[in-house]
Amino acid sequence: MASSSTAGSGKLSRFYRSSWVRWPLFALLGLLVIEAILRTGDPSGGDDARMPASPHLIWVPQDGDPREASFTLDQAAGSAGRSAVFVGDSSVYGHGLNSNQSFPTLVAAAAPGRIRTLNLAAPGYSSSQSIRVLEAVVPREKPELIVVANLWSDNNLDSFVDEELLARRDTITFRILFYTNQALSQFATWRLLLNALGQLGSRTVGWGKHIEPDARDRRRVAINDYAANLERISELARKNNAEVLFLMLANEEDLREKGAIWPWHLYRRVMEESAIRLGHPILRLPDELVATGLSKEALFMDEMHPSIEGHQVIARIIARRLEEWGWLSGGALPGEASGASRPTYVDPLVTVSTRYLEGYSEYSVTGILKTPEDRRKAGATVADHRRILLEAVASSDSATVLDSVTLPYAAAFVLTIDPPQEVALRLRHGYKDGDRLVWNDPFWLVNGQLDLTNGPAWSLMIDVPRGVVVHPTPLPDGWSQFR
Repeated sequence: MASSSTAGSGKLSRFYRSSWVRWPLFALLGLLVIEAILRTGDPSGGDDARMPASPHLIWVPQDGDPREASFTLDQAAGSAGRSAVFVGDSSVYGHGLNSNQSFPTLVAAAAPGRIRTLNLAAPGYSSSQSIRVLEAVVPREKPELIVVANLWSDNNLDSFVDEELLARRDTITFRILFYTNQALSQFATWRLLLNALGQLGSRTVGWGKHIEPDARDRRRVAINDYAANLERISELARKNNAEVLFLMLANEEDLREKGAIWPWHLYRRVMEESAIRLGHPILRLPDELVATGLSKEALFMDEMHPSIEGHQVIARIIARRLEEWGWLSGGALPGEASGASRPTYVDPLVTVSTRYLEGYSEYSVTGILKTPEDRRKAGATVADHRRILLEAVASSDSATVLDSVTLPYAAAFVLTIDPPQEVALRLRHGYKDGDRLVWNDPFWLVNGQLDLTNGPAWSLMIDVPRGVVVHPTPLPDGWSQFR
């Protein structure tokens, strides 16, 4: 019996001494030690400030997927009355505030007992993401009104396009990889590996005020997709006996400098035209907020997110309009579809358009200001030059400035010259010196001499680092020639 036991021990000892067993055991032990160490100081293993990834919506807010059954009108703000859901991004969600301080929630407080509101907005959400939320919630909850406030995230110029990411997420392969990653992400070692490889999955979203040097000049939602999305929401509402209100958001630029045409203006135009075409009312917050006389410091906590007071003001505006339209009393919203088909739009910040900005004065210099991706090499950086001053001066008298406009590094512009005459364009760079904005000496733009006596000069592009004005080719009949 003893010899048998000794023989068994020897076999077991040889088993553990064999390299194909010993090294995997050491590796597993090492991983367990690393995991234990990482868990003691791994911030993403505890409270994670990032929004969780989603196989359906790209990401979801910390408080959950707005498509889930927990988001119901039973938990809506307001005890009674008609029902409304709101979609949009962080300006609607209530960035920097408690959930009960966002204007969708405060609308119910502004009209107590007459409306119940459910906020389905989420930080960074575009209309493409909001459609997926509405497709899950509207048939289930049957709201009477859908308030559509998607704008900033749609218009943003970024390194990704929502429709492409959403299409990839709809594949079986992606779903398998996603849920496998979700399971492995419970381990700090796996998260460390992904972080080292730059694949942790976090994504920064912003809005389209400036184009950063590494941007790919692609909108998160292309302008024609945005128009189609608004139409899809309208059709979804019609099928579920709901009405639609388009809510045009505002930002600090609406309360200060005028004249510049910002990247989001085309998206506002599409929302305006969609409202007319589809027969829905539109509430223009830029006009409404200007009419209050309140300052941007009072209404906004930063460039675009409403402050607590801003949310309160917006809620009262919405409640007042719904009352004036008779909707709170059971009536229908105003509006009758025009029957027009959806047009094809051209985005001037992605492709130079010879049709964009139509409707301005016939004595205008119009176009876009766009710096190419190599502007760092040319010595014009976003960090140094936050603003550009474009001036049109009389060719006969360079001391006479006929019109000027202050612009960001990517924008459309309009300079109105009345009476029509020959003009020259010059440009100044502005940079921050403490709290002051200091302008460099002006320089004349190559090809910047224009004769407007025979009509406007349209669709100009200014290549800022080279200081050159580029005109459309071929030049449309009857348009001004460059000298």
